[in-house]
Amino acid sequence: MYTPFGGSAALDTAIGENMVRVRKGKQAHALIAPSHEHANQLETLRQVTLTQWKGKLDNADRTMRQHHNSVVAAGYTHKMRMRHIMHDPHLNPQQRKEALDNQRGDHALSIPHEYDMAKADKALYTPKYESLKQTEIANATVHVDIEPAHPQWPKLFPTRIVKKEKLYPSLHPDPKPLENIGHKDKLYVLGHGAPVSDALPTPGLYAKPTLHGPSLSPGALAQHLSDKGLPSNFEDLRLTSCQSVPLMDEITPHSVTAARSSGFLAPELSKAVKQSFPKLSVTGYMGNGLTFPFDSSTHLRALPGDAKKTAPRKQMSVKFPPL
Repeated sequence: MYTPFGGSAALDTAIGENMVRVRKGKQAHALIAPSHEHANQLETLRQVTLTQWKGKLDNADRTMRQHHNSVVAAGYTHKMRMRHIMHDPHLNPQQRKEALDNQRGDHALSIPHEYDMAKADKALYTPKYESLKQTEIANATVHVDIEPAHPQWPKLFPTRIVKKEKLYPSLHPDPKPLENIGHKDKLYVLGHGAPVSDALPTPGLYAKPTLHGPSLSPGALAQHLSDKGLPSNFEDLRLTSCQSVPLMDEITPHSVTAARSSGFLAPELSKAVKQSFPKLSVTGYMGNGLTFPFDSSTHLRALPGDAKKTAPRKQMSVKFPPL
């Protein structure tokens, strides 16, 4: 994975990209930043975030242990009452249904609120924490130790961050962090985007989901990749940004050819890289990416305007071969 910008938005996207891989037991992709400075900032943010999330998970575990006995007792009572309702001969089907619904509601209210909150924190932070823990910042040159030695630690960060030089050299030299990538590798370029419109007349890759701040036009992104050392014979680049290609009813050679003149980011980038990367295919994805694909075995894309309608990202991919 490569971020042209760095920053917290890129780290979030990298976490989401690796959540699926970690869930499947695959090796997490490393994240490459455009410079050692950006990489070191990401590594610092990574370690601070890991420390904060680990604290949340430890607190959740303690809370759940504290309420374990009462939750078990509530569960036993709930099962007994449900069984009684199911076998009550005096209830007709409608009364039984209402009684079961009421008992489920009563059971939910019997669980301590603190336990429910802790359980929600576990579900929210565990997959993100496991993904981030395995997401290496490939070209960082510092090792960051967090020293939460003070009881007021959360209020003190980042003054307690201690940086130590790594004992091994970076595998990705600065200022060309992409030059050691194999030409047959896949490179996921992270960033944010939106379709062309009156408010956004030209496509681009943006550092933030608000589409404010640093950005790169297709031509500038092609030049950036060249400047950062991407081999000229590289073949497979993929854009994870939202709506980098237009929606299509079906993906056919004809629809892909038509999309080349749509003005969207992926087809425009495929044109811009023609001179510097003559063998490069650019893949984009229809719809909006879901940053954190919780409880999913695949990356997901959502229909613009309706985030509840999702599809596997692989089904929404559109590949633009070299021109």
